[in-house]
Amino acid sequence: MKLAVSAATAVAVLAAAPLAAAVAAPSAAVAKTRCHVPRGGRTIRKTKQVLVFKSSVDNTFYCARPNGRKILMGTSQSEADEFISFQVDHVRIAGRFVAYRSWTNNNGGVQSPAFNLVGPRGNVVTGLRVGTDDGILFPTADGGLVWLVRSGDTAQLRATGGPYGEPGPPPAPLAPETRGRVLDTGAIDPASVQVTGSTVTWVNAGVARTFTPGA
Repeated sequence: MKLAVSAATAVAVLAAAPLAAAVAAPSAAVAKTRCHVPRGGRTIRKTKQVLVFKSSVDNTFYCARPNGRKILMGTSQSEADEFISFQVDHVRIAGRFVAYRSWTNNNGGVQSPAFNLVGPRGNVVTGLRVGTDDGILFPTADGGLVWLVRSGDTAQLRATGGPYGEPGPPPAPLAPETRGRVLDTGAIDPASVQVTGSTVTWVNAGVARTFTPGA
C-alpha cells in the first residue's frame, strides 16, 4: 500500500525543520559561553565557583563557573577598556566573589593602585584608593570587602559592600577615600585580621575585637 503525503503536510514538515534548529541553538550558545581560559591565556586562580585568568594581552578576567560571562578586572566598565593594560594582584576568593588590587599602565602612565571586588554581575566595589602601606583585603561570600588602611598607631580597619552597606560614589579626585564603614582605628595587627562569614575579628594594641553586621 502506498502512503500519500498531502501538500499541506509537506509544508508543515518543512516549516518544523527550522523551528527544531532554533530550539537546538540555545544549547549550542550556552556551550560557547562556558567559563574557560582562552588560547594564549593562563589560569591565575580557579575554584568550583570562579575562574580568574590572564588573556593573551595580559589583562585579567573573572567569570563565574560554569558558564558566566568574562568580566575585565580593574575597571567598572567591564570590557570597555580591554586593550589598556590592567595589572592585578593580591587575588582572594570567597564563594563567587573575588577581591583584588589593580593598577593601570596606559602608554607608560602608571596610576595609583586600588582595591576592588568583582562578582557574577560585574565589578561591585571598584577604585578604593590605597596607600603604600594599605593591605589585608578580604572578600565575603555575600559581596562584602574588608581592608586595612595605613599601618602603625593610626591604622583603620574598614568594610564595605554586601552586609556592610553600599559603597556609594567615589570621592572627588585627589580627595581622601571616604567609602566604607570604619570598624576600628589604632595599632591593628595586620596578621590578626580574619573574616569568617561576614564576622570580622582582629587585635588592636593587644585587645581582641570582633564585628558582626546586624549584631
